[in-house]
Amino acid sequence: MRGRGYRPALDGLRALAVLSVLAYHTWAGAFPGGWVGVDVFFVLSGYLITSILLAEHERTGRISFGRFYLRRALRLFPALAACILAALALAETQGPGLTAVTAREAAAAAVYVSNWWLVANPHAPAGLLRHTWSLSIEEQFYLCWPVLLWALLAVLGQRAVLWGALTGIAVVVGYRLVLTAMLPLPYLTYYRTDTRADALLIGAAVAGLAARGTLAHVPGLALRLAAAVGIVGLSAVVLAAAAVVAAVVAPHGWSLLERALSWGPLVSVGRISYGVYLFHIVIWQGLLAPHISSGPLAAVLTAALTLGVATASFRYLETPFLRMKERLGSRRPAAVPELPVAA
Repeated sequence: MRGRGYRPALDGLRALAVLSVLAYHTWAGAFPGGWVGVDVFFVLSGYLITSILLAEHERTGRISFGRFYLRRALRLFPALAACILAALALAETQGPGLTAVTAREAAAAAVYVSNWWLVANPHAPAGLLRHTWSLSIEEQFYLCWPVLLWALLAVLGQRAVLWGALTGIAVVVGYRLVLTAMLPLPYLTYYRTDTRADALLIGAAVAGLAARGTLAHVPGLALRLAAAVGIVGLSAVVLAAAAVVAAVVAPHGWSLLERALSWGPLVSVGRISYGVYLFHIVIWQGLLAPHISSGPLAAVLTAALTLGVATASFRYLETPFLRMKERLGSRRPAAVPELPVAA
């Protein structure tokens, strides 16, 4: 499998994504498009999870579903559990109304169905855990995609990964267009797994290209131009993110872009971005919003507190479980890219 290995630039891209979401939530007037960071996370997740699964299949000829799901649980659930407890505690300080809705969101988040809870309760007031809808979409993808990928590999071989992902993208996009026209509340397609899976599958398609070595045959200038257009044209954010990922992981990709995204502070934020995403809403809405208005001060204070909490979570809570996860997958080559922190 080509293009394999840890890429600090992907952590840098992850940092930009999570910081854009944080800015959008705390200073929306200045960052109206910050929500696109979630789509970047989806593309990264699709790429990296597919790369991990393809590497295992290449190495062993199989995919261990039990080990895969246990590793995901060890990586993702401890910090989520801490976030849920913190949200419930802070909601309690603001009255029974916020506590009640946050408790309902917590129940949905704990079993990774937050997105469908929002679809079923479109007019419910927002608690402190509404943002976990995107984590639910990713977890549902992690539940289904390994099985589908295994079936594609078993029937058609590695070449089927790319075509299977592209077929899935076409189906999801077409379905979303039809459903948007039919639903009385079309904006709810934003939260549905079956209408948002195209971003994850675009990342999977890039992984399929990299696994087959196809990216090695794409002219370097074409990759650089695609990445440049992607950086500028964030209105088509999933394609933009895919172009940037391809330019970073290709054997002859854009070294200038990779160096920029590999900047130390960005990489450091990217490594803790799962905690940043989890805790920033809880800190902003549960701790700061009752006292200060949205704006630059809110963004700076939320970022400072969130980075501190996320760093502590990563070091003292997540790292012990990460060590367990790595022991579980110790037969995996160290060069296989690690799963991104989810958004």
